Amino acid sequence: MSPKLSTKRALSQIPSPTTMHNTKKPRLAAVSRAGRQDILGEGRWKDWPAPAEDLKAARTFMKQCAERRLPTILVPDKDADGLSSGLILYRTLNGLGLPPESIHVHFIAKGTNVFSASERARLECLAIAISGGGDLDSTSSEVRVIYVDQGSRGGPPLLQPLLDEGRVMVRTMVVDHHQSDDFAEGSQVLTACKSPPICTSSLLTYLMCYPLESSIPEACAWLALLGIFGDLGPSEIKFGDVEGHWPVSEEMLRLGATIKVVKKKALSDSVSLLNAPRRTPEFNVQSAWDALLSADGPTTIINNTELRRLRFRINEEVERCSRAAPQFSKDGCVALLRIDSQFQVHPVVAIRWASRLKGKDLKMIMVVNPSHHPDPNLVSFSCRIPASLRKVAETAQPDLQQLLKDYSAKVDDGFMARVGDDYARGHKQATGGIIPRAEFELLASKGMEVAARAVRRVDEASVDGQRKIKDFFSKG
Repeated sequence: MSPKLSTKRALSQIPSPTTMHNTKKPRLAAVSRAGRQDILGEGRWKDWPAPAEDLKAARTFMKQCAERRLPTILVPDKDADGLSSGLILYRTLNGLGLPPESIHVHFIAKGTNVFSASERARLECLAIAISGGGDLDSTSSEVRVIYVDQGSRGGPPLLQPLLDEGRVMVRTMVVDHHQSDDFAEGSQVLTACKSPPICTSSLLTYLMCYPLESSIPEACAWLALLGIFGDLGPSEIKFGDVEGHWPVSEEMLRLGATIKVVKKKALSDSVSLLNAPRRTPEFNVQSAWDALLSADGPTTIINNTELRRLRFRINEEVERCSRAAPQFSKDGCVALLRIDSQFQVHPVVAIRWASRLKGKDLKMIMVVNPSHHPDPNLVSFSCRIPASLRKVAETAQPDLQQLLKDYSAKVDDGFMARVGDDYARGHKQATGGIIPRAEFELLASKGMEVAARAVRRVDEASVDGQRKIKDFFSKG
């Protein structure tokens, strides 16, 4: 029996989200007909999607929040992966018995991150304001904080363990998948970054919450897929593919069955709509959360008129900025595009150009935007590998974080210290940063040795893909 046919038969054993009510959990014996039976937490998947002991500890953390009725703050990232992860946590805590009024959702301000002093201060104020619950004595209380998809780095505690002169005890947990060897002091950590294939935060959260509450496998499957489609695209994971490098398990087959019901296009459209608010100058992430919180599936999001209006604005800005012309580094490894926009479209422009540019030595498409950050002295930049290189084995793909560090070494010995921790963050194949404008110009001129003269400006026909890429860049 061919793997394709047997996988299809195995998928048929998983109830679809529209028929899962009052049905039994699919038996692993049925799943094994796919030709391979993977049980997460056992065998080669013992430490996938994250180390088994960390998964166990994270589940205990969640259960304690609900059992002890502790005020809990969720701090999800602003994109589709972060928002969907946050809602899976919200649904799970609520399903375990923590009432909605005890769950508080906090979004970071534009131009900041969870490691910045201003965000620490905002979260400290919120923790003190909501304290008073829990089972500590009458003079003190406990607050839990869960950071999800916010990136990871070493350093001091994200929040001090004792606030308000010791009257508020704070415990934090980080749920993440971004590359990092170090983590904030005192936080419990659940990370997928050392457990290949590295999953999204939404998939990590879904698999962590999967056994905690009976409604989660069905109710949150589409949310897990939103994050997967947002970060990896619709085709990276072939659910049920026995010859692929992702596991074939009950949980993953359930997700594959859910795709058949909610459809790939609906998921992709929902991702672009949920990402729209955070890309606008107004940065109203709350509107995306509200839309997701009230949705019963992708169709509800697709029909949200406010999100559609915001996406239209984003699309217009992407079209305008995509006409920038690339400059190339001396070694041919970098294509640099400069745009000027208050919208956060530099990652989208980088992805767009990554799908078009090819070159023997090309490893990185970089888009820099000096107008997005509220501080005029800082620039934001985003980097992606050419789409053609995503077809090669992951081990053979360029490590853009390391490439940026290599270029920084050519600037001077003090460059890394000056730019700080907001340089080369994220993933090996999708990175970026926020650094002083003057330092970026040093990186471009001395580190990458980008040619001062740009190729001819790309016209509208080029943006729409009507001309061959080799015709875009004739010097003029």
